[in-house]
Amino acid sequence: MYEKFKLMNFQERMEAILSGILSPDLKGITLQAMRRGVAYTISTLYKEVCDFIGVDRLPVYITIPFRFCEGSLADIGVVEEEVKLVDMLTNSIYATAYEKNDAGFDIGDPSVALGTYIVNKLHRENRTKYSSLWRIVGTSSRRGGARYGRSYVIYRLVKFFAKNRRDKFRWTDIQEEFRELGARSVSRALSRLGEIGVINYESYSRDVGGRRARDWSSYELLVDRIDCEEAMEKIREKCKYFHEWGCLRKIIEYINQNPRERFTRGKLADKLGINHSTCGHSLSLLSSLGYLSYKFKGGEVQSIAKANESTILLYEEFFEPIARMCYKLDPDAQGFRDKLEYYLDHRDLWREHLKTQVYIYDKERSHVRFVGGEVRRLILRVLENGEAKKLSHIHEDVNKISPREVTRRIVHEHLKILMKEGLVERVRDGWYKRIG
Repeated sequence: MYEKFKLMNFQERMEAILSGILSPDLKGITLQAMRRGVAYTISTLYKEVCDFIGVDRLPVYITIPFRFCEGSLADIGVVEEEVKLVDMLTNSIYATAYEKNDAGFDIGDPSVALGTYIVNKLHRENRTKYSSLWRIVGTSSRRGGARYGRSYVIYRLVKFFAKNRRDKFRWTDIQEEFRELGARSVSRALSRLGEIGVINYESYSRDVGGRRARDWSSYELLVDRIDCEEAMEKIREKCKYFHEWGCLRKIIEYINQNPRERFTRGKLADKLGINHSTCGHSLSLLSSLGYLSYKFKGGEVQSIAKANESTILLYEEFFEPIARMCYKLDPDAQGFRDKLEYYLDHRDLWREHLKTQVYIYDKERSHVRFVGGEVRRLILRVLENGEAKKLSHIHEDVNKISPREVTRRIVHEHLKILMKEGLVERVRDGWYKRIG
């Protein structure tokens, strides 16, 4: 029983449940809809999910529930692949099918019920900008080969704030507390939690005068000289996914040649002609190793994060029961089955909650099916004063006037279209301006 879960450590189990089962929301519901002893093909699974929720159709293609099984649900071991005879008359036509196993029933079903309950409660209380698990937890993919998936980073941060609910924390405190998770992963997760409203997060580094700030911290050499080879070896041990060695060497050489200079990420990146994000990551690593000191510009107040009621709710009624199960791989862990048993006793309410969850998920993945012309009109409005703007600023400004969220990738794609149409020009790398 639970063979794949037995081979996982705690972090891997948490990621398997949070990202592998529960996000996107419809994936977990697909697993929960599957009945014992039934092997499902594409069409039969789609129908089963519709019947389980009580709807005629789903807001996704007919193949999507089956793709969930082919993907992470099979990978983490909650469904098993079978070959099923689908033409009894000729005895010759077979199709791939999936059947839910014991792990799917004992681990998957209680997890999905916890997710359905928390989505509905956040939605009813209307304290957060989003309430779908897809928005809160994220997907199963890891950015840049990161050691920790976003869902695990989110869990660790929510737990930390819930356990220290009376305290406010500066960005530097949080970075130090979660050094092993990586500064960029923690920064993205904090920004996401703050944007959603799961925590109270005043990020002075992210927003100054309504625009994304640059160069909000500066660095200074702490030692006489950085030994380049020694630093690179330490970084290999500390961050095995770092690969920008040429950029790092350039940075170290510049710092050694200008030992008394206090510099910022943006100015250094521009001076050396390297990517700003890579420069920031390199400086952060050198700082964490004790080669550089950094301080916030002009003694400004640092970003502050604090728990709110949604933090406590999300931790105590969602993350904590799942974590208890994952520690000892015990499906009878305290609180883990509570919501499933509640729904089994209130089936009409369960179906209403499932419908609400699917509605919320469909609404919050709103950039899907966003008509391209709408996006381009919004971009042109943002650029109508003729000033050049950075992609990140355009993305933020578009979302301020858009009725639905538009991703940065979508904005970038439509900027390319506008450039081809001769309506927008790129004035320098990452900066765009309206023509005429």
